[in-house]
Amino acid sequence: MENISYRPEIIYYLSDYSKNLLAELYSHSDGTLDVASLMILINEPQQLNKLHMSLTELTGIDERSGLSELPLQESLFRSQQWHQYYLNNIITLTRKVNQDPNLTIKPLSHAFYFEKM
Repeated sequence: MENISYRPEIIYYLSDYSKNLLAELYSHSDGTLDVASLMILINEPQQLNKLHMSLTELTGIDERSGLSELPLQESLFRSQQWHQYYLNNIITLTRKVNQDPNLTIKPLSHAFYFEKM
């Protein structure tokens, strides 16, 4: 994707394999690659960066999550939902700690919890 953003003309020289991978995220109803949507994305650096971050996060999710058995677009959507849920929990915890100086947030490898002082 980044290479395409630097040299958009290479979109016409991609292998069938690369086109199929991109079509998992950007496709017409018939399954073919939606070049117009892809070109819009690569011209929006914030959206391209967001997608890059989401894909990077998706690769770090444990196989036991079941996401590897889903289509890429659905896996990406669910991963983004989980990350948003996680972020919302951190925000909620932070607000509670700000309201009560006797509370602290203690990290675990997979979550956070309160500890009353």
